[in-house]
Amino acid sequence: MQDDDQANKVFQHFTTGTPHHLTSTMSDIAPDISQYIKEFVFGKIYARDTLSDEEKTLTTIVTLMAMGGCEAELNNHVNVALNVGVQPQKIVNVLIQALPYAGFPRVINAVQVAKAVFIERGVDYQP
Repeated sequence: MQDDDQANKVFQHFTTGTPHHLTSTMSDIAPDISQYIKEFVFGKIYARDTLSDEEKTLTTIVTLMAMGGCEAELNNHVNVALNVGVQPQKIVNVLIQALPYAGFPRVINAVQVAKAVFIERGVDYQP
């Protein structure tokens, strides 16, 4: 039970403020996936203390962007980054840094996702 409490605590820390949790959209069709996200992703990976919250979220954003086709996950993790205080300019600049490695299409898609999140949350972005 203590592991579940820890997983929920970490999940709440990173996701409070996110308008639409991916776990919420999965619960009605695949509740096990929602539980795995909480237990493994947040309870095991995000709970580690080897990186700062900012480093964890930016690493996740860049990984999802580079993979491509992960816009729903990317949307969630841009929200997560904002939830833990990552500045929108840093999110955009990390994506720009990946441009020569991931390519224009993937970076452009990721910037569009970030822009949509900023607009939805009323986040002021000034380049």
